[in-house]
Amino acid sequence: MTSTPALRNRWFALAVLFLIVNTMGVVRLWTRPDSVQTTGIRGELVSPAKGLLAGRDPLRWHFSANMINASETGKAVQVGLLTIMPFVNGELTWTRPDELTFQPERKWLPCSEFNALLSDTLRSLDGRPLSSPPLFKLASAPLNLFRARQVDLRNDRLKLRLVFNDLVSGPEATARMKIMTPDNKPLPFNLEGSFIDDDGTNVCIQVAVQGISNQTSVVVFAQKGLRGSSGPLALEGDTRLEVPLTREFAFEQAGARTESFEDSAIRVAFNQALDLASAPAFMRVDPETPFTLEPVSDYSGMTSAYLLRGRFKPGAAYALTLRNGLKSESE
Repeated sequence: MTSTPALRNRWFALAVLFLIVNTMGVVRLWTRPDSVQTTGIRGELVSPAKGLLAGRDPLRWHFSANMINASETGKAVQVGLLTIMPFVNGELTWTRPDELTFQPERKWLPCSEFNALLSDTLRSLDGRPLSSPPLFKLASAPLNLFRARQVDLRNDRLKLRLVFNDLVSGPEATARMKIMTPDNKPLPFNLEGSFIDDDGTNVCIQVAVQGISNQTSVVVFAQKGLRGSSGPLALEGDTRLEVPLTREFAFEQAGARTESFEDSAIRVAFNQALDLASAPAFMRVDPETPFTLEPVSDYSGMTSAYLLRGRFKPGAAYALTLRNGLKSESE
């Protein structure tokens, strides 16, 4: 016959064993891989590729589960769901139930780094939080010197146009740039101004170079570490461009120009200044239209640009002929 103390001990042991088994079951339930309570969703930045920004590229995230109902797509998202540092204006929208898109209002700053932080309040439709890191590091391209070319050459004076993807300041250009002869002899230069390039995206700086003598080319050297004005991402390696020079008078470009409350005009540019006194006699516009010729210094920074002003009709087509005998100021 079992004693009362022994019986009590046996029931106590059974109770403890039941508690242990029950606890293990609960723990296994909570640690199952497909548990809703602990398995988060993944958010992947799918655009831009490799986090490299250009122009007005949107930021686009794809999630491993639906975040909203299909009926809610296309609507602007509440403030605070995404933080971009430094701050960038734009619109955040659910473009699909599992896709979040940020469209910047303007172009991304060149040569700059950005952090995009998704809010930790993000939840899927079934209540799961993000399990992937919500911070995404982005950057626009570092400073680049794309090309350089002659825009004016008279006697011993040269003007060059240098095209970067960001504005380069005068002190920075002076400290980290050189204009040289092909045999590496430095030439004095100074920065004359900056302006948007013809493509509307890149930035030109115009430099005046002295002492070129009878050189047929010059070398533009930009040192690694040269920085633009918009951000910290500098030139990643030394860049050396050889620029051929010509002393022959040459036509550069022509285009229409229309301003408010004024007649339209035809803008022409050359690599040297025109002889204004004789030039109109060597220019013809068809259909025939009387015009006057005047020098102009506009956004492009060209020093040898001119406007043919006349009663040109907006939307009409005109042919400009430059006849043999047109000459430069130095001829």
